[in-house]
Amino acid sequence: MLPNEREIIAARDVAAQCATRLQHARTRIAEDIGRQVTSRLAKLRLAGARFAVFVTPLPVREGDDPVWHFEVDGHAARLGPHGWDRVEWCVSTNAGDELRPLPRVASGGELSRVLLALMSVLFVAMLGQRVPF
Repeated sequence: MLPNEREIIAARDVAAQCATRLQHARTRIAEDIGRQVTSRLAKLRLAGARFAVFVTPLPVREGDDPVWHFEVDGHAARLGPHGWDRVEWCVSTNAGDELRPLPRVASGGELSRVLLALMSVLFVAMLGQRVPF
């Protein structure tokens, strides 16, 4: 093994540890954010609406340097500048509809209310204060 290979392996190990911690934090918080935003949507006259955050492996792309490829939870994943997760904000604005990515589902008025609910949840998380609406 060449000295550079050892450095690459060590750097990959550190990167994988950091990405794993980040993934666990995202996954843990995602469910709570979804539940809280869904609750706030009902108060904003979107009864039956649901909000969820999905954390999935960042897919491997053709042409990527294999040094950035990892196996995460049985799936091939690519390590990017923000970890190896893809975070997708999804919403269903009507009861019974399936969750879809936020930009593809919401109308202007719905989007405004979803963002207000999301911002209020994040504001409370960051500053510990409630936002009245």
